[in-house]
Amino acid sequence: MIGWFLRRASRSRDFGGLPRSPARDSEPGSEGSQLLGLRLLVAAEYRESRRIGCFIMFSQKIAQQSLRRLAVQQPSAMRLSMAKFASPAAVATGNYMQMRPATSTAGNTDPTKLLAQQRLNRPVSPHLAIYRPQITWYLSATHRITGAVLSGGLYAFATAYLVAPLLGWHLESASIAAAFGALPVAAKFLAKYIIAFPFTLHSFNGIRHLVWDLGRGLTNKKVIQSGWTAVGLATVTSFILALI
Repeated sequence: MIGWFLRRASRSRDFGGLPRSPARDSEPGSEGSQLLGLRLLVAAEYRESRRIGCFIMFSQKIAQQSLRRLAVQQPSAMRLSMAKFASPAAVATGNYMQMRPATSTAGNTDPTKLLAQQRLNRPVSPHLAIYRPQITWYLSATHRITGAVLSGGLYAFATAYLVAPLLGWHLESASIAAAFGALPVAAKFLAKYIIAFPFTLHSFNGIRHLVWDLGRGLTNKKVIQSGWTAVGLATVTSFILALI
């Protein structure tokens, strides 16, 4: 009976691959029949292992879904069930189960609003309000601001000077000098100081940057000293220019 089954299986396409030899198939104890029997056993074991693997994966998926439903619907029951498998020390300290705060509530089912709420709970990137004030980044920002103010003021005055004859404005040198001379002394000093300080600060701080480009004065101590030196020189120089 076994020999007949092996001969029938050797002629089947499902277990083909061996040349069909009537002489070899007629002998149940031949090498071909033994090899075919071994192939049949391997194929049966492979199908059985696949069935077992699918069953295990399906069981794991069901268990995960059940635990998730239990954690959402009955958190206390979930903690009790997990405590059965934890060590006594973990149960005593309450560290036997990792919990995350819920990101949504039963009343908020809109998925578009859920993402916005999650983003509000994220940590904020570093910004100016959390840094300690330092002369380095104060002068870095001031250098850019004074440069923009000086260049922007120059372009604005040059444009107004060019279109003044068309618009009837009096921006010639004599008119500007006469208008400035009519101001009080304090107003003259203040106006000249407001114009001179951005220019002198930008100039001295630019020299400081040029020294850095030479690879000098790049230590923290030197950077702080050169920064306060630029501020002091700009203040004194602007005061002198305002008195002229």
